[in-house]
Amino acid sequence: MMVVLPVLAYARTKTYFVDGITYFYHFEKRVTAVAPSLDGVYRGVIVIPDSVSLDGVTHSVDRIFTSAFFYCDVTSVILPNTLVSIGSEAFAESDITSISIPDSVAAIPNMMCKRCESLETVTLGKSVNSLGNEVFGECSSLKKIISNAVTPPACDSCTFKNYYPQNCVLIVPKGSKASYQNAEGWNLFAQIFESEEEATDISATKLDHNANAEVYGLNGLRLDGQQKGLTIIRKNDGTVRKVMKR
Repeated sequence: MMVVLPVLAYARTKTYFVDGITYFYHFEKRVTAVAPSLDGVYRGVIVIPDSVSLDGVTHSVDRIFTSAFFYCDVTSVILPNTLVSIGSEAFAESDITSISIPDSVAAIPNMMCKRCESLETVTLGKSVNSLGNEVFGECSSLKKIISNAVTPPACDSCTFKNYYPQNCVLIVPKGSKASYQNAEGWNLFAQIFESEEEATDISATKLDHNANAEVYGLNGLRLDGQQKGLTIIRKNDGTVRKVMKR
């Protein structure tokens, strides 16, 4: 269901509410951004589609607006492969337990996940080249970061402000361990391991029986095939559905 709201967040911007997600569309820049909820706060697992129909026209979802999920009761936000930009504090102080940044995103903004005290696992896409200040500041439960970038993304100690990476496992592409050990910010990690599969997390493996689909658990982590219970399936065409396997 689509609702067009008579709210102009900025000049030349129209606000839409579609299937539980609020969007800003900028007519001049032709960008579609997931916006802070105008229906209270986001909760549970949020699956952002690759595209959305606004006024009968299909648009790629390519932005997440600043503070879109700030202080929300979301446990996971599954991001689309069309995403190119994330606003600062997009998930700060939310209840997310994991997040996977797609390969289409290059820069991780300031305070993206600051003070996400339930966050345990982070996957960074292979195109990520920089992390801003306090991206993972005060993420006291963070246990594992998987970086698919061969070259360590630029960051510094402020990226992990008030967090101690010595207790976190860092998995990097094969042949990149030394680079990460010598890179500012990343050299704070005491546990750095190389992936045996060119930094492809096994949870991101496509389904053998359906090469055009990915399966996610309700915690947002990609799974290696359909499993018992309720899961989320997303195909390459952007369609998403929940499946219960008994």
